[in-house]
Amino acid sequence: MWTQTTLGETCKMYQPKTISTKMLLENGSYPVFGANGKIGKYDKYNHEKPQLIVTCRGASCGSVNISEPYSWINGNAMVIQPDLEKVSLKFLEYLFKGDINLSKAITGSAQPQITRESLKKIKFSYPNISEQLKIVKKIDQLFLEIDKGFESLKKAKSKLRLFRQSLIEKALEGKLTTKWRSLNKQIESSKKILQLKENLEADKKILNKSLSTSHKNLEFMNQKTNGWKYSKLGELIEISQNGLSKRNSKSGIETIVIRLLDIVRGEIDYSNPRLIKLTEKEREKYLLKKDDLLCIRVNGSPDLVGRFILVGSNKVVAYCDHFIRYRINKDLINPNFLKYFLSSKYTRDYIELNKVSSAGQNTVSQSTINNMEIFYGTIQEQQQIVSILEEKLSLVDSQLKLISEQLENAEILRKSILKKAFSGALFLQDKIFENMENKESFYTSN
Repeated sequence: MWTQTTLGETCKMYQPKTISTKMLLENGSYPVFGANGKIGKYDKYNHEKPQLIVTCRGASCGSVNISEPYSWINGNAMVIQPDLEKVSLKFLEYLFKGDINLSKAITGSAQPQITRESLKKIKFSYPNISEQLKIVKKIDQLFLEIDKGFESLKKAKSKLRLFRQSLIEKALEGKLTTKWRSLNKQIESSKKILQLKENLEADKKILNKSLSTSHKNLEFMNQKTNGWKYSKLGELIEISQNGLSKRNSKSGIETIVIRLLDIVRGEIDYSNPRLIKLTEKEREKYLLKKDDLLCIRVNGSPDLVGRFILVGSNKVVAYCDHFIRYRINKDLINPNFLKYFLSSKYTRDYIELNKVSSAGQNTVSQSTINNMEIFYGTIQEQQQIVSILEEKLSLVDSQLKLISEQLENAEILRKSILKKAFSGALFLQDKIFENMENKESFYTSN
């Protein structure tokens, strides 16, 4: 028999005192929990025991966490303390994650929030404590098995990503086209190779002034002995241009303007476009063409700034000022080859070394990107590299996609388990097997 109640009738709810991020201590003794879980450390705690906390402000409004013992909990999280004689903390956590719908408690569009008053009205049901412990134990067991599989999938995904990157690095070191160069007689004459080798050390000294220590043995440099050369990116493009700063307009032609939000897994996603009215002059200046490269010019994440996206179609779209657009001289360099080069560790190290960080934002300028050295062979070898990479990477990417789907299925399975737990179906399969075993035992003994 399950008892129906509300959070207001069964739980004490409050928002603790908030400490600012400036007060956080690198060597603090106690963890601090905020809207998105653990956010730092402090020299005091305001909760001795673990607490169930619900984010009550911002984009992650409604997310649920359990704090650690001896923690400071900030006021942008609502503490939910159940009457432990009626409801266990762990059971309530699973209820919040699987059965309690907080959408009706969230108010505000610009700044979503949850208040104590809105939470009080939320209804839920619970069995007796012994039944709760039984349900929690079963969920823990099932989740443990899912977690094992989940971690194995994450490790496999990580290894595949490393393998994918290693293929790109090998391609850009000329290792995937050694036979091709030999068969197509693309290697320089012995005399020229000797001369290039003599110049190599001088070239390295020049480059090492702007590259990190890890590049001192950079194998890209050795491509000069394969007939490869290098140029600054600015010498391989027709034009570079920062994007449109306009956010709205009352006149002009409605045009899709690409935002950072529209970049999904390194490609442009057109499913949720932003339309801005642009003049003919603005369209002429900012419309993208197939094989243009977009560089993320500014971002709060140091890992995203300086990332490049190859435009794959001739859709009529412009781009905002979070990007720099590069129009490539295709007579000199293959756009797909350049895309792979710009995703290499060499490029990421260069961006890391030359980006500017201020007020939580990371930026790269046109001049910084234009001065980056690009190593490349003939157009024919570039095309061969692209062909080899596309074939090999398609197999890797299909495996990565499969693993991603399996990881998503693991999350769906978690939700399914919680749904069964609070609909009374969690132990149904166990009872079926138990009945089958009892019947088998009966017929065997008789």
